[in-house]
This record gives sequence, structure tokens and C-alpha cells, in this order.
Amino acid sequence: MFNAATLIVEHNRSPNLIQAWATWDDAAGVLSLTYLTAEAPSHNDEEWCELSMAELLSEFSDIVTADTGCFLAGTWTRSEASHIVFVRTGR
Repeated sequence: MFNAATLIVEHNRSPNLIQAWATWDDAAGVLSLTYLTAEAPSHNDEEWCELSMAELLSEFSDIVTADTGCFLAGTWTRSEASHIVFVRTGR
């Protein structure tokens, strides 16, 4: 699932995205996707995150609950259970 998230996020992002994390709880069937942006997240940033989640939902039928979030980098802390699925390199 994390490999798919990496590919999907790579294609569904704005230049404002600097990092994305995914968290999967196999027992509960819960997938969370978090986008972190360099500047305050725009409506478009939120839409890209939602589109990525929609694509993941269409690929993985074992997802029972899905959650997305789009935050300004530095205002959100990654949980140890999450996996980094995108990091912007360069500018």
C-alpha cells in the first residue's frame, strides 16, 4: 500500500507540497494520508490530498475508514506508525 501511495502522491501534488505521510492500521482497516506544505495549504492542496486518497480507496478494498489532512509544515508531528511516502527534493 505504501508503494502505491508513493506513486499516487507523486502525481497528485502542487509545488507547495514538501512531504506526505501515510498510516495504515491493518487490524482496523484505517488509512490516513497527511500532506505537509511549505506555505499555508490552499484549497488545491487539500483537493490533491483528497484525490490521492480516492485513488488509494479504489485500489485497496480492505480500507474501511479513510482520513486525510493537509497542514503547514512545522505545525504537525508525524506519528511513529506513519510512513513517509513523499519528500520534495530541491525547489
